[in-house]
Amino acid sequence: ADITSYKWTPYVGLSCTTCPQPTASPQNTTNYFVKVFNDGGCKAEERVTITVICNNTNIFIPNTFSPNGDGMNDLFFVRGKGIAAIKAITIFNRWGIVVFQKTNININDPLAGWDGRYNSALVSPDVFVYKVDVVCENNQVFSLKGNVTLIR
Repeated sequence: ADITSYKWTPYVGLSCTTCPQPTASPQNTTNYFVKVFNDGGCKAEERVTITVICNNTNIFIPNTFSPNGDGMNDLFFVRGKGIAAIKAITIFNRWGIVVFQKTNININDPLAGWDGRYNSALVSPDVFVYKVDVVCENNQVFSLKGNVTLIR
């Protein structure tokens, strides 16, 4: 209760280094150290480890989209946090034909998404299979597979 100052190290990924509860956003698992001082000249030091986990909980991939031009859910794209890039996204129809493929795209970029077209024509409503290869900010790589339903 009598702490008068804080000193957090390392500063990388911290919102501040002299406040009691900084927000930490490291790209890799990091040990942070805090030194606290009071007016009586006492000091104490503690360590806090932030473990960075990158898996399918960092990503949102919709299971439905409707490319009907109404401005809502018109594009199928990958969203997330802690992701450096989407290495590749591939979408197949029920017969295994690749209807969409893109590589080296940014996360959260709707312009990099699928607009429901194959060979410049809108496809009929159906269920499609996707495969997404993701690179996390900590350089961990993983793949996700699933289904997306195209509706009108």
